[in-house]
Amino acid sequence: MSKRDRAVASISGNFDIGRHATMVRDLLVVVAESASAEEFMDLVRSIMINSSVLYITTYIVKAKIGDKSLTYLGSMKIPLNAKLTALVKGTNFHSGIFIGLAFVLVAWVILYRTPLGHDIRVSGSNAEFPKTIGIDVTRSMIIAQTIGGMYCALGGAIDILGVYERYMWTGLTQMGMDGLLVAVLSKKKPQYVPLGAFLLAYMKTGATILNYKTDIPLEFVQVMQAIIILLIAAEHFLGGVKEKVIFSMARKAEKESAQ
Repeated sequence: MSKRDRAVASISGNFDIGRHATMVRDLLVVVAESASAEEFMDLVRSIMINSSVLYITTYIVKAKIGDKSLTYLGSMKIPLNAKLTALVKGTNFHSGIFIGLAFVLVAWVILYRTPLGHDIRVSGSNAEFPKTIGIDVTRSMIIAQTIGGMYCALGGAIDILGVYERYMWTGLTQMGMDGLLVAVLSKKKPQYVPLGAFLLAYMKTGATILNYKTDIPLEFVQVMQAIIILLIAAEHFLGGVKEKVIFSMARKAEKESAQ
């Protein structure tokens, strides 16, 4: 049996292990992303909205732009003059990279050079404090969700126009969870998103190649990825614990000085 056959057999025989490994990785991402119960609920709301948009998109493809000759759910073919240009022949590296970098700059300008960005950042860090200084937290959150949705739509459009010949629905791509991973790696700063995305892509591609060329199962690599990401994100979700310890020590020192 060749190495490739052994790798395929390993993945097939350990499907449950792989599923559990993926669940552990995703759980670690959610914990890292959600430092508080309120942030966790925001994450749940986002996932629910994503599900609603998915079903709306599925209906549009079925009823309006679907190709009835296909055995799966897909749109009509994208015209060649509408597709993005490949920068390296024989790869998926295309001109969409420049669009992505341009919108990273736009996101940085919005967040750090506009009053709206200031309101979004303050509302995201603390939902109670902004109310005391006159910031409409609900408005800021809705606008942030809308901008985030537009960026997700843009990313999906770039991926389809650059890689595929049509829009296809065969299953979830888990790109939303990859987005959470990149947010954790980049510490929610848009200027670091390209580096975080490159690191994640390097790990995922390296895991696939490693599984293909060696006897190491893909699930083991996924668990290692989760541990690496957990260590990188530790500062984020342990920040609250650190603040509580500092506050407790300060109160203790204040009581001792009063005595």
